[in-house]
Amino acid sequence: MGSRSDAEADRSGSADEETLHLTVDGSRCEGHTLCHLVAPELFDLDPIDGRAQVLVEHPPLELRALATKAANGCPERAIVLRSTRTDS
Repeated sequence: MGSRSDAEADRSGSADEETLHLTVDGSRCEGHTLCHLVAPELFDLDPIDGRAQVLVEHPPLELRALATKAANGCPERAIVLRSTRTDS
């Protein structure tokens, strides 16, 4: 009987949580700026070389679709999305 229902976990705030980690591989980014066009809330551009810089390392749920769209649209595949699940 050691498990709790989803409703109990939701009420206590200790349900399993998924965290998305967003990074840019600086050795791959060529400054195409597409990520910033797709998701300016998540990426800034270096004023000198135009390479992407992450503004939000752990995007909230409402921005995850944009993070995925930016990663999928990067011609250099420089945007790295990693998901981790924590058991609370």
